[in-house]
Amino acid sequence: MGLGYHQLVDTCQAVRFAAQKVSNEKKIWYFSPFPRGWCGCVSRVLGAWLSEKYPDEKFYYVCGRRNGTHAWIEYDGIVLDVTADQFEDCNEEIIVKPYGESLFHQSFEIESKRLCFSTDKNGDAEGLIYLQIGTQ
Repeated sequence: MGLGYHQLVDTCQAVRFAAQKVSNEKKIWYFSPFPRGWCGCVSRVLGAWLSEKYPDEKFYYVCGRRNGTHAWIEYDGIVLDVTADQFEDCNEEIIVKPYGESLFHQSFEIESKRLCFSTDKNGDAEGLIYLQIGTQ
């Protein structure tokens, strides 16, 4: 059975909050202030979290390009993006909608799309964010 819209939104909100907390408190030196430049890291965490909690579901890490790169998660044709507001042409902090309804994501040329795994949280920043999920 698939995940519902509210489950997806709640998870995206929890991951975004955790990333903001790490950005504000841990001062990871190799990142810009959240959300700029955090899309790959946070998307890997989101994909890992979802893959661990819902092992029978398939989540994909997607990387697209247009004047730079951007990453997000796709699940059953639905875009899960918690850092889209790093771009001037997007004012939504969290996007959870079908790919066909997201003109923002359609503006990127898809460079890669791979299955997410629960182990996709091995970097320093990913580990810190993962530990903060649900601690608000």
